Amino acid sequence: MSCSVTGLKQNDYLLWTFAGTFSSFLISEIVTPSLSEKHFKEYGQLKRGQCLEWRARWMSTVHAVLVCLICIYSLIFSAALQEDKLFGTDFLSEVTLCISCGYMIYDMITMPMYSSGKGLFTYVVHHGVVILGYYYILHRGIGKFYVLLKLLTELSTPLINIRWILRAMKVPSNDLRVAACTVAFGVVFVSIRVFASIPFWISFQGTLNRQNGRDNHDLIREASIVFYILGITLDVLNITWTIVIWFLFRRALRDLTNCTRGKSNGPCTQENNANEKSS
Repeated sequence: MSCSVTGLKQNDYLLWTFAGTFSSFLISEIVTPSLSEKHFKEYGQLKRGQCLEWRARWMSTVHAVLVCLICIYSLIFSAALQEDKLFGTDFLSEVTLCISCGYMIYDMITMPMYSSGKGLFTYVVHHGVVILGYYYILHRGIGKFYVLLKLLTELSTPLINIRWILRAMKVPSNDLRVAACTVAFGVVFVSIRVFASIPFWISFQGTLNRQNGRDNHDLIREASIVFYILGITLDVLNITWTIVIWFLFRRALRDLTNCTRGKSNGPCTQENNANEKSS
């Protein structure tokens, strides 16, 4: 598999973005319900809000896995992106950004059907910032290498989705599977969404500092402002989520330790806290 060094035409962006939105609809409304009814008996017992979120979680997982695989491939093997980290582009990276943008649009539109309050607000802000970033980058043709690098933060998404699905299936939070998944999620989330932002910004600023001799100085300056505003907004959201995740992580680490040492109050695979609310 090889990447074309020529990117999409501007009029192709809407087509591929629509493809991302429509694919999200198919996965959420047709594929996931069909497979869930066959393989998860608990799916038929979910309330409407939980059912909608179940579909969204699976769609989110598919998006995260697909996008991360493509990002890893492009960042390693795309000569165009490696040679020019600011203006380099290729067909695969642009298609990926368009499809991911389409997913974000669909997810943001459907999220109010099963979510509310602060959780909904923070996710709408997150998705809105990402969509604006995609639009700017594709329209101005700058910064695709660093957007793909930032998209690798999606590596943590499947873990939190698996945790939610297990809890929706009535698996208690002190179950070994849930505890292990929560601990893994906490470690991956903080590593790639918080700590990894430091070398990310160092690399990005270093690339900007090497652009002094280029003719399009105004575009580079404009792009740097947009990147910092949108990127730091995402970093603040991730730090905010980290505070919430810390409490889940601490409890899960305790449960995981008790399970592995055989010190749990009960069998780690049995419900022993029936009244606990789903986190």
